[in-house]
Amino acid sequence: MSLPSLTYLYIDVAGECPGGNPIAFVLWSQQFPSLRTLHLRNVNALIADRVFAQLEELVLSTRGSWTDPASIDQLFQDPENLASMQQLEIRNCIGCAPPLSDSLPAPLVAHELQGVTLQDTPSAISYMLSRFVIPSEASVTLIVNLCGGGHYARPSCATILAILPTNLDNLPILGGAARVEVSCTNGAFRIHATSATKGELIIELCTDADVYSPSAHRDLFQQMVQATRVLFRRAPINRLCFRGPIDGVRGSTWKALFDQFSGLQKLKVEDPAFEGSAHPLLSALTTFSPITRRAVCERLDSLVLRCAMTGADVPEAVCRCFQWRRDNGLRGWGEIIENIYVHVGADSANAQAFTMREDRYRKMLRRYAAVVQVDAKAYFLVAKQPSTRHAYLRVKKWDEDPLEVSGLVAVESALRNLQIHGAQVWELVARPLPDAAIVVLRNLLQGGLPRLEHLGVYVGPSEDRGADKQALIFFELPLKKFAALRSLVLVNSAAHLTPPLAARLRCLIMYNDAGRSGLLPLPPFLDCVGCFDSMEELEVYNCFALTSVKAVGGRRLHKSRLAFVKIEDYPLNILHILSAIIIPGHADVVLRANLRDASVQECFNAVTAMLPDKACLPILPRVSDVDVHCTPERCYISARVAKLDPKSLLHLELLMDVHDKPTQSSGRDVGELFDQMIKTAGDIFASSQVDDLEFIGDTDYVPTSTWIATFDRFSGLRHLDVEDYGQRASPEHLISALMAPSPRPTAIKVKAPLCSMLDRLTLRYGDMPGTELLDLIHECLKSRKELGARAVLARLELRYSSDKVFSSESEDRYRELFSPFAQKTVLRVYEQCGDRLEPPSTY
Repeated sequence: MSLPSLTYLYIDVAGECPGGNPIAFVLWSQQFPSLRTLHLRNVNALIADRVFAQLEELVLSTRGSWTDPASIDQLFQDPENLASMQQLEIRNCIGCAPPLSDSLPAPLVAHELQGVTLQDTPSAISYMLSRFVIPSEASVTLIVNLCGGGHYARPSCATILAILPTNLDNLPILGGAARVEVSCTNGAFRIHATSATKGELIIELCTDADVYSPSAHRDLFQQMVQATRVLFRRAPINRLCFRGPIDGVRGSTWKALFDQFSGLQKLKVEDPAFEGSAHPLLSALTTFSPITRRAVCERLDSLVLRCAMTGADVPEAVCRCFQWRRDNGLRGWGEIIENIYVHVGADSANAQAFTMREDRYRKMLRRYAAVVQVDAKAYFLVAKQPSTRHAYLRVKKWDEDPLEVSGLVAVESALRNLQIHGAQVWELVARPLPDAAIVVLRNLLQGGLPRLEHLGVYVGPSEDRGADKQALIFFELPLKKFAALRSLVLVNSAAHLTPPLAARLRCLIMYNDAGRSGLLPLPPFLDCVGCFDSMEELEVYNCFALTSVKAVGGRRLHKSRLAFVKIEDYPLNILHILSAIIIPGHADVVLRANLRDASVQECFNAVTAMLPDKACLPILPRVSDVDVHCTPERCYISARVAKLDPKSLLHLELLMDVHDKPTQSSGRDVGELFDQMIKTAGDIFASSQVDDLEFIGDTDYVPTSTWIATFDRFSGLRHLDVEDYGQRASPEHLISALMAPSPRPTAIKVKAPLCSMLDRLTLRYGDMPGTELLDLIHECLKSRKELGARAVLARLELRYSSDKVFSSESEDRYRELFSPFAQKTVLRVYEQCGDRLEPPSTY
C-alpha cells in the first residue's frame, strides 16, 4: 500500500496485544514519501530505509519494553536521520535490552530539535542521550523508570546519575543551567533546570509506592539534592529551589551543595509538611568554602524558608546566620540583602504563640534584608474537614525504627495491633484522626501503654457528632497505666489530669478553639499545677469553663523548671492558673485573654485582671523593652528582657471581636483602649528598668497627661518609637509631653525634662498641613537641650505626611536645623494619596 500524499500517521493499538508484545510491521519511505509526523503507540515497527530522515516529529511508545530495538538503534546510525527532526519522543522502547551496535559512532547533531522526551530505564536513557547532541535551547524531559518491566532500581543518587550520556556535551544544559528546582512531594519527584538561553531539562522519577512512606520519602529527597550537585557541577547556577522533607537532608549535603554553587544568589527551601528543621541548612550557610577560602554563596541576596518551628527560633537562627555572614565581610560589609521570607509551621498552639512575636522577628530581620515576611502556619488546621487519607500515625518502640502509616484503614489497623503489641511503645503521634479512629485510640489507651513517654493526638473536626460537634473530647490517662508519660500534646481535645501524673510531665499542650462546649472544670487542674515540679513547657488554650473568684485551690509551686508558659482563656481563669505557680524569670510567658463578646469596660481592665501578684512573675523587674500595640486587628502589650536573655518574653494580648467594617463608635473604643493600655503598661512595669518603648495605635485619643505620666514612670528611657496607626493624628500631645519638666521634686530650681537620657526618637505621624510638625519637633529638641537633656540624639527618625510638596529648599533647611540635635537624621515625607501614603522621596 502506498500513500504518497500522507503527511501524518498515528497508530495506537489499544488493549493487550497477543503474547504481550507490540504489533509488528514494516514502514518504507517509498510508501510514504511525504510523511512528516509519525506517532506509533504499542506498535513494534521496523522503520526502514529513509523514513527517519524525512520526519519532523516522531513519537514511539509502548506499554512495556521494546522487544526488538533495531529501529531505535537504526535511528541514531545515519547523520541524516535527525537533520529535520523538531520533536522526538521515545517511551519504553528499549528497557533492559542492550543496544545492537558494539561501538558507538560519533553522536548525531540535531540542529532543528526543539523538544525531546525520553522515558525508559536509566541505562536505556543514557544510551539514547549518548547517540545525539541536543541543542542548548531545546526542552528535554527525561522520565526514569525505576521499577516495572521485570526490573527494579532503588531510587538513589547513583540511579539518577546513570542517565547521563557518555559525553556530557551531548546535553548542553548540564553546563548552562542557571536555575534548578527540585521537588520531592507525594506524586512528584522532579528535577527541573532552565538556562539563560531558554533551554529546559526535566528529570522525573517513576518509582513504586514504597517511596511514599515518610522515611523512604526523606531518603529520596536527600539523594535528589546530592544528584543536583553532581548533575550541574559545571553550570553557573544562581537560583536554587528545593521542595520536600528537608529533615532528610544532612548538613554535610547542604555544605557540599553550597561549596559547589558559589555564585548562588537566590535560595528557596520549602518543606510542604512543615516538619523539617532548617538549622542544618542555616549552619551550612555559615561556613567557608574550601575552594575559594571565602564564605559559601557570598552573593546570596534572597532566602525563602518554609519549615518546622523547632522551638519558635527559626527567625533568630536566620538572624544569627546573616550576622555571621555580615561579620565575615559578605554583601558589602553590612549591606542588606534583597529579601528574607520565613514561613514556619507547627501545631496550632505553637503557631499562635509564634504569631505573638511576628513584630519582633520582623524588626530583627530588617537589619539584614530590605523586604521581610514572617508568618506561622498551623498545619494541623490546614484541612477543615480532613479526608481519611490525611490520617497519619507515627509509632516508636524501644530499639526499633519508627513505624509511620497514612490513611484511615492503615492507621486503625496499626492502632488495633498496638492493643496486643503495645507494651514497648514509647512514642505515639496521631493526626488528624476522624471519629472512627478516635474510638480505636480510646480502646488502646484504656488498656494502657506502660512505657509510653510521648503522646500526641490531634482530633480532626467531624460532622458526625451532630449538635455536639463543638463538644470537647476527653481522654483518661491514669498514672498506673501511663507511668512513663513525660510529654502530652492534645489538639481539639483534652485530658483529665491527676496530681501524680502531673508531677511527672515535662511538657503539656492542650489546644482548643474558642467557643467549645463541655469544657474542663478549672479547680482539679489547679490542684495539678501545684505538682508541676518537672514541667518545662505548659500550653493550654480554651480548655476550662469560666470559674468564679472563689474557685481556687491547690498549693502554690514556688520552684519550677518552666521555660514556656502559654495560656489562652478567660482573664479570671488565667489569673487563677498563674497564682498557683511562680514562673522563673527566664521563661517565655504568653497570655491571651478571651474577650470575645465582652464589653468595652471589661476590655479596659482585662490586662490587670489576668495578672497575679508580682511575686508570681519575677520577669517583671527585669524587663527592658516594652511594646504597646492597639489597633482594630490586634491589641497587646509585649515586654522583653532583651539584653541579658533575648528569649525572655512576657506577652499580654486581648482577643476581641474584630469588626469587618469599623464604625466611628468602634474606632473610638479602640482609641480609648489604646490610652488605657499605655496607662496599664506604666502600672505593670513601674519597677522595671525600661529603656526601649514602642507604641502603635490611634494617638488621637492619648492626651498629654497620659504621655507625661508614662514618661515619668520610665525616667531611664533611651529609645522611643511612636506610630499613629491611622496616619491621621498630630503628635502635638506627645511633643508637649517631651517638652514638659519632670514632676518629680529636685534639689535645684530648674527641673530636668522627662526622659533626659533619651538618645533615639522615632515618630510616624500623618496629615500635617505643611511643615509645622518639623518646626514643632525642632522647638522640642531645643527646649530639652536647654533643660539639661542629652545634648545630641544618636538617631532622629521622622516620617510624616503632608498635603504640600516638600521642596529641596525645605530639605536643606531642616537638614541644617536638626544637625545640632542628632548625629543621624532620617526624614521621610509622604504625600497624601487617598487612603494610602506613598513616599515620593527619601532624604
